[in-house]
Amino acid sequence: MDTPQVSVSDISALLAAPHEEPVLYLTEQGGLDVWAAAYVWHYRRVLDRDEVIDFLGDDPDADAIRDRLPEFQADVDAAVERYTDCLP
Repeated sequence: MDTPQVSVSDISALLAAPHEEPVLYLTEQGGLDVWAAAYVWHYRRVLDRDEVIDFLGDDPDADAIRDRLPEFQADVDAAVERYTDCLP
């Protein structure tokens, strides 16, 4: 799986998601998407909304998110590694 690049829109979508306990996760197509944690396999999860709020505060703007993209990308990289390690 190629490593997808996290964007401001990915993090914004996670923060705005109406789902209960939303997570940013790796899709089967190799991208990123947001869905409820209950429906996402553990090894595909990258970040949950609470982690982002703890990191950025309750209402971050696009600049605050953009400044932290390298840290979020490290989370994506780690999730891809975890996921590929669990494949046969």
